[in-house]
Amino acid sequence: MSSVLFLLLALGLSALGTAVLVWRNRQPNRIETGINEFHREMRALAPESRRVVSPDQVPAPRRPFSRGSGRPPMPPDPGE
Repeated sequence: MSSVLFLLLALGLSALGTAVLVWRNRQPNRIETGINEFHREMRALAPESRRVVSPDQVPAPRRPFSRGSGRPPMPPDPGE
């Protein structure tokens, strides 16, 4: 009789452990979870210029771009 009791106890503990593991690793089933996951994936795929960042992660401003010929200005002539 004690061996049957031991087997039932072992079976009950393994069933309880399996139930706990299944419950902890289950997928959330709220509709907001799917929406949040979709937005997270879209942010991951977005180019850097369109990503939403917090104010402390904003990069330093760049120097303004001059719309000239793309070359630096010529130095003045020494004869002038």
